[in-house]
Amino acid sequence: MSRRMRTVLLSMVMVCLCLALLIGGTYALFSDQETVNSYLKAGKLDAVLYRVEYQDCTLGENGMLVTSERNTDRIDLTNASSKDIMLFDIEKAVPQSWYEACLEVSNAGNVAFDYGVRMLWNVDGQATDAQKELASQIQITISGEDGTELAEFALSAGRDVDLGTILVGGAAQEFTVRAEFLNDPDNNIVQDVALEFALQVYAIQKV
Repeated sequence: MSRRMRTVLLSMVMVCLCLALLIGGTYALFSDQETVNSYLKAGKLDAVLYRVEYQDCTLGENGMLVTSERNTDRIDLTNASSKDIMLFDIEKAVPQSWYEACLEVSNAGNVAFDYGVRMLWNVDGQATDAQKELASQIQITISGEDGTELAEFALSAGRDVDLGTILVGGAAQEFTVRAEFLNDPDNNIVQDVALEFALQVYAIQKV
């Protein structure tokens, strides 16, 4: 091999080595990465419900209507699931008897919410005609904290009644629910008829 040829080959080898270093250097650059973790916990919507006052007008021992003294015991209804905890203490209801409860709602969570009430009865759709008639004779009245009447309807009709908004850290709010057995021409039809109904307080996230 001539000297000229060796020089050319050596030059080609050097070029190849330089190219190899250049390519290798492309993959050998310093690198680093940082990972920042996040922690997510869902907010909690937590409405608390108390019965703060109660009064009724119902049959006394002598069979006459008697208005009770106002009971101001605070009763926690938040997780009421037992019949030992009742909104109204109803027994032997008669026309013109009535039952009134003042309820307090507060926000114990970290989510602001709108809230309201609905009356539930005949949820399974099995009510008899006599029970339906009795429900039509029970008048429900919802009043605000200042005594303003917000809604009035028959138990049989049922409806949702929106009451307001409670922000996180906001003051508790009160409303009153009254159930009254109306004096009706068809009262005799419902003698000795029994039915169950419930009040449900609903809370929906405020957006």
